[in-house]
Amino acid sequence: AQKCGIIKPNCPVVTSSKQNPIALNLIKETAQKQNSKFIMAEVEKASNVRLMPFGSEFIYNNINVTLNLAGAHQVENMSAVIQTALELGVSKKAIQSVYQHL
Repeated sequence: AQKCGIIKPNCPVVTSSKQNPIALNLIKETAQKQNSKFIMAEVEKASNVRLMPFGSEFIYNNINVTLNLAGAHQVENMSAVIQTALELGVSKKAIQSVYQHL
């Protein structure tokens, strides 16, 4: 419920499929009530995931991702960033060139 306080009318809502199911349903319902587009990154679609001590590699939505950020949560975070960018009309090529600077 606390997470839903930031949902504003007519503003897109971005979350991850890794949310607690109860929280995810509440976020969806609140977005609908606020007439806000609901965008969910389906983290399960990340493939070829390699978690290393000093970075992460994976493929999400046919975009090869190599991060200098370690941890499984970085795959979740970056998947949400990529999904958001795609929803906003950013090209896959542009996404791939930008994340390399993180």
